[in-house]
Amino acid sequence: MRILHLCAIPQLTGAAEPMLDLVRAERALGATVDLHVDTKRSGNLRKLLHDAGEPVPRVLTLSTKAGAVAAVRDAARIFQMASQYDVVHVHLSHDHALAAAALFGRSRPILVRTVHARRVLKPGFGRRWSMRRARGVTVACTAHKKLLEEAHGVDESRILVSPGSVDASRFRPDPSARSRVRAELKLSPNDFVIGCVARFQAGRRHEVIIDAFLAAKKLEPSLKLVLIGHGETEGALLARAHGEVLFPGYKRGDLNDYLAALDAAVWLVPGNDATSRAVLQAMAAGLPVVGGAEEAIADAVLSEVTGVLVDPDRTDRVTEAFLSLARAPERARKMGEAARARAVEVYDPIARGRRVLSFYEELIGAHETRALHRGA
Repeated sequence: MRILHLCAIPQLTGAAEPMLDLVRAERALGATVDLHVDTKRSGNLRKLLHDAGEPVPRVLTLSTKAGAVAAVRDAARIFQMASQYDVVHVHLSHDHALAAAALFGRSRPILVRTVHARRVLKPGFGRRWSMRRARGVTVACTAHKKLLEEAHGVDESRILVSPGSVDASRFRPDPSARSRVRAELKLSPNDFVIGCVARFQAGRRHEVIIDAFLAAKKLEPSLKLVLIGHGETEGALLARAHGEVLFPGYKRGDLNDYLAALDAAVWLVPGNDATSRAVLQAMAAGLPVVGGAEEAIADAVLSEVTGVLVDPDRTDRVTEAFLSLARAPERARKMGEAARARAVEVYDPIARGRRVLSFYEELIGAHETRALHRGA
């Protein structure tokens, strides 16, 4: 199968990471896959791909900042390229619009869209038109599938719930890193450490996490909170924490080392990536997760098995969840083991690639069956 992936993004963030995981999984499964990304704006994605031996062609501009002339030129080039492929898989609204225009009236290749953020599913004529133009749509969680059906009228046969994936060989328990990082952060062996890895920005509920932690710490002094990241609300969060929370900064290459130092993790709402990959990384690292009971987090965390689901706006519920884990560390450890087992079994990148390839084949087969019936 020949697949063209389009993703109008210059940075390895948001939609880019799950998109790239899928591209690599499809290639590993034998598909011929070409990838085009934003070639106008500065960013680290093209360099990272080049360094990995996956250079990106500069045939398309694929940039929301390039203007109308570049967009028309891109649509024309996609039209010319399309006959080489069985599937054009788009990831953002800009590349979706270009591909939908280029493929209008053509039966092949089929157009498939991945929804990487809930905001894309808001009701609207333009969104409804573009979603219905796609032969198939993949979403990260069951909540997004329901929105797609209700707000855009997409039949469930054209929707695949394709949760994110995680490299369980990279994210894993690491006793050596645990000891080293806990010493670096001046944490004692008896401390029960909860952490969160997320950009510091409005809407992420860091304030709820801090307030819940401060309330829980009054009742369980062994509790510690580590907030890993950076962002525009960092100053306000530091003030809110009153010196009781550790802020070790932004981590990337050594992220697993810091996850290994934790006893549990917390995310109350999904971030820019609908798959909530940070939750999956923590699960693979063997951590129970206190998670907000919505979207991909609610699908990933099995409450009282791999973590605890809570109302993300109820500080008291988050406090209770922190205390329930800190006061039963052996139970928390077993939850972490179950979380890793679930990450390995359910969120394997190759398994995700196989599901998506099968979805393409089903969509192509269904279209060909309909064409035969029309011909009869």
